[in-house]
Amino acid sequence: MKKILSILLVFVSLLALFSCGGNGDNNDGNADSQQKAYVYSAKVVAGTTPIVGAKVEIRNESADQKALLTTDSKGEIAKTYNEEIAGEWVAKIISIPDVYGIEKTEYLGKTYTLTNGFVKIEFAQVELPQFEVKVVDQNGDAVVGVRVQVCAGSNCRVAMTDEAGIARFDYAEGEHHANILIAPAGYTDSTNQQEYSFDEDLKCEIAITKN
Repeated sequence: MKKILSILLVFVSLLALFSCGGNGDNNDGNADSQQKAYVYSAKVVAGTTPIVGAKVEIRNESADQKALLTTDSKGEIAKTYNEEIAGEWVAKIISIPDVYGIEKTEYLGKTYTLTNGFVKIEFAQVELPQFEVKVVDQNGDAVVGVRVQVCAGSNCRVAMTDEAGIARFDYAEGEHHANILIAPAGYTDSTNQQEYSFDEDLKCEIAITKN
């Protein structure tokens, strides 16, 4: 009986030893499988405001690597690789949404070198003008509550005239025109002119008839 107990004790000891060895091998394997990530990134701002929706290209000519990315809510883009890519990385702005008022000449053709995998691209913050459409009656009095539409090609936006008879629209690039979408009760858009142009100050006046 003692012999049997001794044999069982040796067997259990050996089993425990092999089990510990197996766990050690698995831990080593997990460590080997963890790869370091290499991130190449850029941040685009107008003053202190992150520029959202900008198209940014980052590239490494010598490594034949290139990526076109769009800035997120923080104005950032990032490209991640499992290994370090040797050579010079640069960023280039491809486009910026109109709402930031950045002049195209400020970024077209320019490249920005990434230092330690990162570059911050800063532009001056510009206060943009607005498109203004004023609606008056045949006596020149302001008309409130006119639904006005402003379009550049197929891109159209709608706003209502305020107490001064003015409907305002945020700036956007392109050639725009205005038209009356809906006149309020008691008024008729009798000019039969569908589209009205803006002057150099982005202002437009439309006359409708009070019945």
